[in-house]
Amino acid sequence: MYIGNDLRYGRSEVYYFTATSGGETSIATASDGRAIRYTVGFCTVYLNGIRLHDTDITVTSGTSVAFTSALSLNDVVTVEATHPLSIANAVPISGGSFTGAVTDGEMATFSKLIQNPDTISANITIASGYSAVGGSVNFTGIVAINGNLSIV
Repeated sequence: MYIGNDLRYGRSEVYYFTATSGGETSIATASDGRAIRYTVGFCTVYLNGIRLHDTDITVTSGTSVAFTSALSLNDVVTVEATHPLSIANAVPISGGSFTGAVTDGEMATFSKLIQNPDTISANITIASGYSAVGGSVNFTGIVAINGNLSIV
């Protein structure tokens, strides 16, 4: 059992479907009741353990699989859906910059954040009840503090 945040992206999900009546030409729900969902282009489908070719299926909706030929009674369909991880908006571990506000509902709001020992040339607001830790940083903007200020 996994404990933690949902890993919806950057992992795979597997859905199983067993044809209970035969004649099904599309499926949108796995046998366990979960709705099938996938990213178009990141879905592999197997019928009774054999990987199906693109000409045998249609997987373009992101929520269902359509078959060229109807399923037979007790056919087992396995859908492997990879949820790709997009890092297009990630900031590199070294270097990089933020051009807009950096906000976290639980922490301070920064109008600009630059790693020490650079100069912070924009206003910074730190809400009361939170603290900021820094080394040798040069401030050329306004620092608004709601609460106590300690410079050590």
